[in-house]
Amino acid sequence: MSKGIALIIFLPVVTSLYAFAVALLLYVVWKLMGSHESYETAFRCLAFIAALTPVTALLGFLPYIGSLISIILYTSFLVITSAEVHLIPTRRHGLSSHYWNDTLLHAREHRVRCEKSRFRFEKSPVGD
Repeated sequence: MSKGIALIIFLPVVTSLYAFAVALLLYVVWKLMGSHESYETAFRCLAFIAALTPVTALLGFLPYIGSLISIILYTSFLVITSAEVHLIPTRRHGLSSHYWNDTLLHAREHRVRCEKSRFRFEKSPVGD
């Protein structure tokens, strides 16, 4: 079997197993932090955070600073996910508390706007 065909079969299997393993790790961490969400929620959060991969791949072309920005992006999204989806409170002190609090405030405002617009859409009459 050629190497190309082996990679076509092997790479998706390994990537899927890796995703399930990382989601399990996140699930255990979030459970230890007090989350009441299911494993499915942990896997979905990981899948949404994985959407950053193309951005971090492009940032990888910048030596040192690209890796640092990628770490900050992933950490930011994990903190936002922990606070918003799993309802885990964030700390109110520390050097970065203002940044996290502002980021979470904007995320909550966006979620409220989305819920209000969805409510208006569901209540609007369809057709005449």
